[in-house]
Amino acid sequence: MNKKTRNDILILSLWRLFKVYLLFLFVFITFRIFFVYYFGDLQLLAASKVDLLQAFYLGWKYDNLVLSYIFAPIILGNILLAIIKNIPLYNFFNSLSRFYFILFSFVVITLLACDMGFYNYFQDHINILFYVFNDD
Repeated sequence: MNKKTRNDILILSLWRLFKVYLLFLFVFITFRIFFVYYFGDLQLLAASKVDLLQAFYLGWKYDNLVLSYIFAPIILGNILLAIIKNIPLYNFFNSLSRFYFILFSFVVITLLACDMGFYNYFQDHINILFYVFNDD
């Protein structure tokens, strides 16, 4: 009989989450690179490569902060389910977490695209103007 232990459940779920995390990180980095090369001055970027690397490092840290908030409830849920070791509940939570990540991938990609459009028009990232509905 092939019974899953608590460690098997936790390691499997954390491995799946790590792959989703890398996918989200790839999306963030792709948007950041596209943003820099679309709106940046290429001559200025070529002259200041160290500053560009520092900016990408800072952006990577910010992206990890955002991803931490997105992933925290699912990681905590997986840890609790590994402790409880209820397989039907674990399977339900996996299907629920798939929906959760599909929803957040839509939200993240939409916000990144909106940020690019907002920057193209206002020459600034999304700020309080994004949420104001009247023009006064």
